[in-house]
Amino acid sequence: GLVGSEMCIRDSPNIAPYGEMIFTKDSTWVVLAIGTDQQFALFCKLIGAPQLSGDPLYLSNADRVKNRKSLHRKISEIVKGLNASDLIDPCEDAKIPIGRIKNMKEVMDNPIARQMIREESIQGESTQLLQSIAFMIED
Repeated sequence: GLVGSEMCIRDSPNIAPYGEMIFTKDSTWVVLAIGTDQQFALFCKLIGAPQLSGDPLYLSNADRVKNRKSLHRKISEIVKGLNASDLIDPCEDAKIPIGRIKNMKEVMDNPIARQMIREESIQGESTQLLQSIAFMIED
């Protein structure tokens, strides 16, 4: 399950579906970050609903933002019949921004996240801090 009482993901006010969370058949939360009409059309095709991208309510990003709630309901209805990997893998292969929402244990089990833990002493107390920069610059 998720750590904490709520997830801190917010829909974009200018792009849809962007920031929308959807729940899959295998009980996985996924977040969408679809920013273009082309990505949206391909996403609709990949989830087996190509007609959705041709719907006048969702033709352009402006239309999708205006009709965000009904779009979210329709996508959620379709996706609840798919396992996360059956959704995420094809989207990633097609370069459609999507991601599985992880709980804190899953995040911290990742070796990259563990490398970001910094141990130091503050006023004689041993502490662990998480670095806030999540990328490395390499020569």
